[in-house]
Amino acid sequence: MEPVSPWHANMGDILSRIFNEGARGRFRVRVQYPINLGQMSQPQPDLVLYRPGMWRGQHPGAADISLVVQISDSSLSFDLGQKLALYKANGIQEYWVVDLKATQVHRFVAPHFKSQTFRDSISPSAWPDVRIDLRELFA
Repeated sequence: MEPVSPWHANMGDILSRIFNEGARGRFRVRVQYPINLGQMSQPQPDLVLYRPGMWRGQHPGAADISLVVQISDSSLSFDLGQKLALYKANGIQEYWVVDLKATQVHRFVAPHFKSQTFRDSISPSAWPDVRIDLRELFA
Protein backbone atom coordinates (compact mmCIF):
# COMPACT_ATOMS: atom_id res chain seq x y z
CA MET A 1 0.00 0.00 0.00
CA GLU A 2 1.25 3.45 -0.91
CA PRO A 3 1.32 6.08 1.83
CA VAL A 4 -1.64 8.45 1.93
CA SER A 5 -0.82 11.82 0.36
CA PRO A 6 -1.52 15.06 2.24
CA TRP A 7 -4.29 15.93 -0.29
CA HIS A 8 -5.89 12.49 0.19
CA ALA A 9 -5.77 12.87 3.99
CA ASN A 10 -7.15 16.40 3.87
CA MET A 11 -10.01 15.30 1.59
CA GLY A 12 -10.85 12.52 4.06
CA ASP A 13 -10.89 15.01 6.93
CA ILE A 14 -13.15 17.43 5.04
CA LEU A 15 -15.61 14.72 3.96
CA SER A 16 -15.66 13.24 7.46
CA ARG A 17 -16.53 16.65 8.91
CA ILE A 18 -19.29 17.26 6.33
CA PHE A 19 -20.84 13.84 6.93
CA ASN A 20 -20.58 14.10 10.73
CA GLU A 21 -22.27 17.52 10.66
CA GLY A 22 -25.09 16.09 8.54
CA ALA A 23 -25.54 12.87 10.51
CA ARG A 24 -27.70 14.26 13.33
CA GLY A 25 -27.83 10.78 14.91
CA ARG A 26 -29.17 9.10 11.75
CA PHE A 27 -25.85 7.50 10.77
CA ARG A 28 -22.27 7.27 11.94
CA VAL A 29 -19.08 7.94 10.00
CA ARG A 30 -16.26 5.40 10.01
CA VAL A 31 -12.84 6.50 8.76
CA GLN A 32 -10.37 3.90 7.48
CA TYR A 33 -11.66 1.08 9.69
CA PRO A 34 -12.73 -2.41 8.53
CA ILE A 35 -16.15 -3.34 7.27
CA ASN A 36 -17.40 -6.92 7.29
CA LEU A 37 -17.91 -8.43 3.84
CA GLY A 38 -17.43 -12.02 4.97
CA GLN A 39 -14.82 -14.24 6.61
CA MET A 40 -12.09 -13.48 4.10
CA SER A 41 -12.92 -9.85 3.28
CA GLN A 42 -12.64 -6.90 5.63
CA PRO A 43 -11.66 -3.92 3.48
CA GLN A 44 -10.88 -0.58 5.08
CA PRO A 45 -12.48 2.11 2.92
CA ASP A 46 -11.62 5.75 3.44
CA LEU A 47 -15.13 6.58 4.70
CA VAL A 48 -18.27 4.61 5.49
CA LEU A 49 -21.71 5.86 6.52
CA TYR A 50 -23.41 3.18 8.62
CA ARG A 51 -26.25 2.70 11.08
CA PRO A 52 -25.65 3.73 14.70
CA GLY A 53 -25.16 1.00 17.23
CA MET A 54 -22.67 -0.81 19.42
CA TRP A 55 -20.22 -2.80 17.35
CA ARG A 56 -18.50 -5.11 19.85
CA GLY A 57 -18.59 -8.48 18.10
CA GLN A 58 -18.29 -7.54 14.45
CA HIS A 59 -17.70 -4.66 12.08
CA PRO A 60 -20.64 -3.19 10.15
CA GLY A 61 -21.66 -5.26 7.13
CA ALA A 62 -23.39 -4.42 3.85
CA ALA A 63 -26.87 -4.36 5.44
CA ASP A 64 -25.66 -1.74 7.94
CA ILE A 65 -23.91 0.53 5.42
CA SER A 66 -25.53 3.29 3.37
CA LEU A 67 -22.37 4.58 1.65
CA VAL A 68 -18.76 3.55 1.06
CA VAL A 69 -16.32 6.25 -0.10
CA GLN A 70 -12.88 5.65 -1.55
CA ILE A 71 -10.58 8.63 -2.16
CA SER A 72 -8.43 8.00 -5.19
CA ASP A 73 -5.12 9.73 -5.67
CA SER A 74 -3.11 7.04 -7.45
CA SER A 75 -5.37 3.98 -7.30
CA LEU A 76 -8.21 4.94 -9.65
CA SER A 77 -8.14 1.81 -11.82
CA PHE A 78 -8.14 -0.44 -8.71
CA ASP A 79 -10.93 1.57 -7.05
CA LEU A 80 -13.08 1.48 -10.21
CA GLY A 81 -12.23 -2.16 -10.91
CA GLN A 82 -11.61 -4.66 -8.12
CA LYS A 83 -13.06 -2.57 -5.29
CA LEU A 84 -16.18 -1.71 -7.28
CA ALA A 85 -16.69 -5.41 -8.09
CA LEU A 86 -16.19 -6.37 -4.42
CA TYR A 87 -18.72 -3.85 -3.12
CA LYS A 88 -21.28 -4.64 -5.82
CA ALA A 89 -20.97 -8.42 -5.24
CA ASN A 90 -21.41 -7.99 -1.48
CA GLY A 91 -24.53 -5.82 -1.54
CA ILE A 92 -23.14 -2.39 -0.73
CA GLN A 93 -25.93 0.08 -1.56
CA GLU A 94 -23.81 3.01 -2.75
CA TYR A 95 -20.14 3.49 -3.59
CA TRP A 96 -18.30 6.71 -4.40
CA VAL A 97 -14.81 7.10 -5.81
CA VAL A 98 -13.48 10.61 -5.19
CA ASP A 99 -11.10 11.16 -8.11
CA LEU A 100 -8.61 13.76 -6.90
CA LYS A 101 -6.81 14.08 -10.22
CA ALA A 102 -9.93 14.66 -12.35
CA THR A 103 -11.70 16.60 -9.54
CA GLN A 104 -14.90 14.57 -9.82
CA VAL A 105 -16.82 11.86 -8.00
CA HIS A 106 -17.81 8.55 -9.60
CA ARG A 107 -21.02 7.25 -8.03
CA PHE A 108 -22.45 3.73 -8.19
CA VAL A 109 -25.85 2.84 -6.70
CA ALA A 110 -27.36 -0.63 -6.24
CA PRO A 111 -28.75 -2.65 -7.80
CA HIS A 112 -27.29 -1.77 -11.21
CA PHE A 113 -24.16 0.13 -10.14
CA LYS A 114 -24.30 2.20 -13.34
CA SER A 115 -21.52 4.79 -13.31
CA GLN A 116 -22.52 8.41 -12.75
CA THR A 117 -19.98 11.23 -12.66
CA PHE A 118 -20.48 14.40 -10.62
CA ARG A 119 -18.52 17.66 -10.74
CA ASP A 120 -20.88 20.22 -9.16
CA SER A 121 -22.59 18.69 -6.12
CA ILE A 122 -23.53 15.29 -4.77
CA SER A 123 -25.56 13.77 -1.93
CA PRO A 124 -25.78 10.21 -0.64
CA SER A 125 -28.94 8.50 -1.92
CA ALA A 126 -29.97 7.59 1.62
CA TRP A 127 -29.34 11.12 2.94
CA PRO A 128 -30.26 13.61 0.16
CA ASP A 129 -30.18 16.53 2.60
CA VAL A 130 -26.41 16.01 3.11
CA ARG A 131 -25.17 17.97 0.09
CA ILE A 132 -21.52 18.29 -0.84
CA ASP A 133 -20.49 21.18 -3.07
CA LEU A 134 -17.78 19.56 -5.18
CA ARG A 135 -16.59 22.87 -6.70
CA GLU A 136 -15.82 24.08 -3.19
CA LEU A 137 -14.41 20.73 -2.12
CA PHE A 138 -11.93 20.56 -5.00
CA ALA A 139 -11.05 24.30 -4.95
